[in-house]
Amino acid sequence: MKVAQAREAARQWVVEEAGSMPGFCGAYTAGSTNWLADDADVTATSDLDIMVVVSDPNPASRRGKFQRRDVLLEASYLRRDQLESSELVLRDYHLAPSLQSSTILLDPSGHLASLRAIVCRDYAKRQWVLERCANARDKLLGHLRSINEGVPLHDIVMACLFGAGVTTHLLLTAGLRNPTVRTRYVTARAIGGL
Repeated sequence: MKVAQAREAARQWVVEEAGSMPGFCGAYTAGSTNWLADDADVTATSDLDIMVVVSDPNPASRRGKFQRRDVLLEASYLRRDQLESSELVLRDYHLAPSLQSSTILLDPSGHLASLRAIVCRDYAKRQWVLERCANARDKLLGHLRSINEGVPLHDIVMACLFGAGVTTHLLLTAGLRNPTVRTRYVTARAIGGL
């Protein structure tokens, strides 16, 4: 299946199901498929991520991964206030690259389209790249600060591993690349970070 077909399956799911949720504000694509051309293949093991924006801070529906028209979709939910302003998005090292590379699937109010236009315009500006790098650094340090001698060894190891993984996100963020999880080490090496 091609990326464009997978995006269309995602759009149809949003229109038919997510769009009728109470508090629905909009939806857009996220994840690694955002960085692929429309005619690229989506592998059977890959999913297409959908960010469903809702006004309710505690959405009742947590769909997760599911099949739709021969494509694996994964729906995640964002509170509308997380996308309140371009400044909030541009500071966030996960939200900014996702939104600036996204396909908007449904946007009843037009807020996502206007927000995306600003994020696309300002995404590579030094101020926002530095802010996103600081955001990634803070997440890394948070993992490392969670380490203390009073916890089991496996918890210490996991905190170190998660922290080590986020170091690649710092490099990818600085390089204006997708802070992916699955291919973060390979992608960071490709931009000269490792």
